Amino acid sequence: LCLGPNRATPCRGLREGMSLVELFRQLDTLKTGRLSIDQLTSLVFSAVGRKVSQDELHELVIASGSLCDGSSEVDYAHFLTWLGCDFVPSPPAEVVATRLAKRGFSVRQLIKFVKRPREGMSLARMTTSQVVRNIIIPETRERKCAMVEMFEGGPKQPSCLMSHWWGASFMSLVEAIMSHATGQLLPSEAACTPEQLDKTYWLCIFGVNQHVSICGTGWNPCDCGAEKYLNDHPLCEMNKFGAMMHCIPEHAVAIDARLRVFSRIWVLQELQVALSLGLSSEFCGSFDRRTSTDELVSVAEAKASREEDRRQILGEIEASLGVSAFDALIRQQVEERLMKFQLVDAVARRDVDRVKELLAER
Repeated sequence: LCLGPNRATPCRGLREGMSLVELFRQLDTLKTGRLSIDQLTSLVFSAVGRKVSQDELHELVIASGSLCDGSSEVDYAHFLTWLGCDFVPSPPAEVVATRLAKRGFSVRQLIKFVKRPREGMSLARMTTSQVVRNIIIPETRERKCAMVEMFEGGPKQPSCLMSHWWGASFMSLVEAIMSHATGQLLPSEAACTPEQLDKTYWLCIFGVNQHVSICGTGWNPCDCGAEKYLNDHPLCEMNKFGAMMHCIPEHAVAIDARLRVFSRIWVLQELQVALSLGLSSEFCGSFDRRTSTDELVSVAEAKASREEDRRQILGEIEASLGVSAFDALIRQQVEERLMKFQLVDAVARRDVDRVKELLAER
């Protein structure tokens, strides 16, 4: 099939000089990057002069991996690119951000992911980074897609973006999400209501297509051969989280006992965006008795995998609140959450003196 702008045969709705992709974009009124499979195959069928049947086109769409799970919609840019149509223009960055913001999952889907048997693997002993390396990238390799697109029921519209640190325990991240969904410090599936199980979240590990982002390295080996889109490309999925947050009404942070999550520049950028949008960032997860705000570092000392990311985000924070004011806000929020944990812990241990001491400090 050759569907370039100078080779497309006119079809109904296709103005003279208009390429097929331009027609697709015109019909995509909601700018989702999708068309129904019947609509797409009908248009292509007309455009190529009926040299292939609509059933054959339908099979091509399925073979390309462009059919979105849980629906009869097709990612038409992915389909045309798969066909080798390199003329397809890249969508603007805000369109990519909008697409990303639709790749959420429910608590119910998360529990199914956790419970799925995997021989020789224990999620309880894995960091989030190891889950990406050993489970997510291999399980999505064939389709070269985001993990949520493999979930039963397909992607969901997320109600909360959960920031987290890849170096933390994966199960602590799961517990933080469950805690946020249920409002319980020690949540369990059995205690969840149907509404809580249906609550939706967005996580970068599930929502980002790792095959166009980070796979194929020594740490994340993969031979999928997919083209990578980094920060300087509009199709990059790793630098759109701030823009995505305009589409997601809630924000939370999965904390760890040593507060290392606050040493990651991308987490701090998401906190800064939440502040600018007037969102209250809820801290979820477990402290322990050794946790201290002395562990917190300034945003100026926060780390990133790429130095250019660190410089860019630090510049944004300096230009908005300023480093000192931002550090003070983060410290205040952590201290409030830590005091709540310490109070619950003291009550559980029936330490009356400690309870009185903490109440006096409030």
